[in-house]
Amino acid sequence: MSVFQLLWRNMMHRKTLSLLTIVSIAITIALLLVLLQVRSGIEHGAEKGYGPFELSLGSKGGSTQLVLNTYYRVGSPAENIPHHVLHDVLKESGTRCRMSLR
Repeated sequence: MSVFQLLWRNMMHRKTLSLLTIVSIAITIALLLVLLQVRSGIEHGAEKGYGPFELSLGSKGGSTQLVLNTYYRVGSPAENIPHHVLHDVLKESGTRCRMSLR
């Protein structure tokens, strides 16, 4: 008797347990694939939410608060930065444009 015949006979003898095992493996693989897709979608949405901005300037405070309020409109806004700081940033050689978000 070959190994495959032995496996097949064992599976047919315990049909319910074999079926439950196959179903649980299929559900586990499906959930893993769904989680990977959700993660990819969240990362893509976060990258899209930041837009073309490479740098965000804000007043003293938490960087998380600045990002959440500026890009996602969540939470209370941070204070404004002084106008001369904006002009200093524009004088830098790498600055192409500025945008004021409110």
